[in-house]
Amino acid sequence: MVADIFILIPIAEDQIVGVEVQPIADRIVVYKTKSSYLVQLDTVSFGNYTLLDPQYAPISTAVGCSSQDTIAVVENDLFYFGRDGIYVTGYEPNFLNIIRTNEVSFRVKPYLDLLSQDDFDTACAVYFDKKYILSFPLRKEMLVYDRSRGCFVGIWRLPFGIRYMKKYVDIDGNEKLILGTDDGKVYNFNASINSDNGEIIEKRLKTNKTSFGDWTTMNTVGFFYFLFRNIVGTTNVTITLEDREGITSAIKTFTITGAEQAGKTGYGIDPYGTAEYGLSNYYDVSIASDEIMRWGTAFKTGKLMQVEVSSTESNSNFELLKIAVTAKKHSRGTLSSSLRV
Repeated sequence: MVADIFILIPIAEDQIVGVEVQPIADRIVVYKTKSSYLVQLDTVSFGNYTLLDPQYAPISTAVGCSSQDTIAVVENDLFYFGRDGIYVTGYEPNFLNIIRTNEVSFRVKPYLDLLSQDDFDTACAVYFDKKYILSFPLRKEMLVYDRSRGCFVGIWRLPFGIRYMKKYVDIDGNEKLILGTDDGKVYNFNASINSDNGEIIEKRLKTNKTSFGDWTTMNTVGFFYFLFRNIVGTTNVTITLEDREGITSAIKTFTITGAEQAGKTGYGIDPYGTAEYGLSNYYDVSIASDEIMRWGTAFKTGKLMQVEVSSTESNSNFELLKIAVTAKKHSRGTLSSSLRV
């Protein structure tokens, strides 16, 4: 015999918009437009019969969810999006039997204030590559929260709107992402693809301008040091400097092509009388097999320095690990009088 089971949750005008199982809790979270409830499916026995006895308790009666599509399992928690921002449902620290909800979108409130009701209704999300990715298809933008770093990584802007996202793992164990767009197309996103729908994906990194601790003095930039990893294709580096008149120009540019290696060097032979000490034919220089170091000199004078690293050719990419620069400060009074107000 099959029976219909109804779970009555209060506030009729507050409609249910999503249902998800709370990780490691064996309980169901019911999300409504203005609240959320924790439901546990218990049973009671009457003689030879066992009946389902659902129990519910409020998690929050003030914060709701916009739609089922914004709910995503993130490690041992649930992330969801509603009128009040991005929230997380999970265990209260040090209390294993208490489920709570907290906001994670404090720092992006100015952006959320720009959203319309249609943006809330059409939003969708997925947890991929340790990131909670929230898409607004009408704005053609994505708001991304990096769970591993505990911060937002900025706004991703696309030429089309993403209306649906689904993550899967292929037979080789690679995590991939399928996206459905507002123009009726389906796209496959994964690390092995080196083009954007057939077009080159450009990667540019531009550092903040540095005054080496004191903007009121000029500096002579001496030595510079770069450490890269996993360089594929061609990577371009440009060091720019702003002079005392406020004019910016490139003082050094160089290119790294392919997976170049550090090579070999040797200490040579140190003779002492008829005996030879310090015999070392070749020594393999290797910080790591995929790390590449570059250094050089500039000896140019300016106020502010900035570095830009880019890969603009097909199948090119890089990882920048470190930048170090030496500079010698000048005495005060070297700023341009023409820029003074």
